[in-house]
Amino acid sequence: MGKTLEKITNGIKKIGEKVKTNLGKLMAIGRLALLGSFGGVKNVGAQFPDHPVNFFVTYDEGGESYNALQTKAERDYDIQEKLNSDWVDTIPYDLRVWNCNKYSLQLRTDAHNWGEGVKVWVPFGEPELLYDGYNGTEINEVYAHGGSTAYMGSIPSPIYGVSLDSINGEEEGHSMNCILTGDNALNWDDWNFIEPQQDKINRKPGEGLPMDCNLSIKYSYLVNNNELKGLPLIKFKIENGNPSLDYVHPYIDIITQRESNPPVITIESPLENQVFNTNEVPFKAQCPG
Repeated sequence: MGKTLEKITNGIKKIGEKVKTNLGKLMAIGRLALLGSFGGVKNVGAQFPDHPVNFFVTYDEGGESYNALQTKAERDYDIQEKLNSDWVDTIPYDLRVWNCNKYSLQLRTDAHNWGEGVKVWVPFGEPELLYDGYNGTEINEVYAHGGSTAYMGSIPSPIYGVSLDSINGEEEGHSMNCILTGDNALNWDDWNFIEPQQDKINRKPGEGLPMDCNLSIKYSYLVNNNELKGLPLIKFKIENGNPSLDYVHPYIDIITQRESNPPVITIESPLENQVFNTNEVPFKAQCPG
């Protein structure tokens, strides 16, 4: 009788341990689902980025020159030049049909070549073509379709979206853009915050940014080959003009430190028609015999 009771007791303990383990798994899945819905993700597992997130570089054609830049100042200058040549700031603001969200998405579209047939997720519906597939520049049509793919990928740069939300809930939110021109994704000063309506870069608290707000950096990526998603991965909190890191997505592999590019050194040899470039051949000192 004593051994039978002991077996029953041990069996109950094992059942309890299994229930506890499975409950923990269910809670983890629930947390993932909440995080997914917050980023506009409808199917958690396959809808997260399937690659390490690298804010530092662009993988679009024509972006090699940006990736080769060595300093934050060079990258900031490059981005300002690209903004000056882009058309987004020339689209007239209209609260009814063209607000800050439209400016932000249009600049991201011009910075990334998402390909023909790119679609966006629609709540409670099937994905639809970005801007209804419109690729012209007639302003009323741009308004009607919410943007245009006419210049998609024309300024290849790792530009992403930014959402500003009130801390106390009293002020209205705002959408902007950003690009990581420094070397550390978790350092506020390494980010370049862009106001796409005015082509202004390096916006700071009190200079284009509120003195108090929550700021979310959203990563744009494709799933199922052509469905565009956006997910907030890094958040800063600004209080009394002082920004601080507030959140880093715990389930996404984010590259937080830039890989340094070796400087290119070109040396003209005293020998006729001899040039050595560290990016092409290893330099070896030689003396005329």
